[in-house]
Amino acid sequence: MRRSRKKRMKKFLVWLQNNIAPYAGRFLFRLLMLTVRVRVINLKHQEWQYSHREKTGIYCFWHGNLLVPYHKHRNRGVHIVISRHRDGELISRIVEKGGYIPVRGSSTRGGMRAMKELLRLAEEGDIIAFTPDGPRGPARKFKDGPVYLSKTTGAPIYLMGVGFSNCWQVKDWSGMKIPKPFSTIALSYVGPYNVASDATETELEEWKEKLALELDKADAEAERIAKLKEWSE
Repeated sequence: MRRSRKKRMKKFLVWLQNNIAPYAGRFLFRLLMLTVRVRVINLKHQEWQYSHREKTGIYCFWHGNLLVPYHKHRNRGVHIVISRHRDGELISRIVEKGGYIPVRGSSTRGGMRAMKELLRLAEEGDIIAFTPDGPRGPARKFKDGPVYLSKTTGAPIYLMGVGFSNCWQVKDWSGMKIPKPFSTIALSYVGPYNVASDATETELEEWKEKLALELDKADAEAERIAKLKEWSE
């Protein structure tokens, strides 16, 4: 009897996670963001204004900053790479509710299948978003996907730095940040970066190091702007 109850409870919790949590989480975060002031740096670099059929681009932000880009650029048909791990299923449902199109795969599961799909999307002119240190880290270390995709398709890479005046930080591998109510966030757009089609393996490694450094710089600049008492672009 006890085992039967435990099984029913487990199924119920899974159902809640898959069917209620995506709606509840999205609703609560949107309420939170209504109280948050947003500052945008280098708006001229922001290509998200294009519909996904008009201009292709590969957009990268660290996994720990995922929530802010997710909110800022929702409902624009952006394709975003999501892990095939179990926790990726919940994230996939959440991003779908935000108007994103998930591409399931990572460096450890379904990677080749996902890359084939990304190559097709980039060649068709779709916009693609990456957390280049996802799905499980190491934090702030660029992986191969965005660089290889840019080399193969010619699509430019854009970086999106995020800064917070005040936030909570989740104790996970990425240090996921959540802005506190009535705080300020800043977004810094940097790019484009174009990886040559004849780039060698050594050059690709150099690109990953360079992009990681540039994204850290974009985060630092966004953090500085977010903490200013007064600011004008």
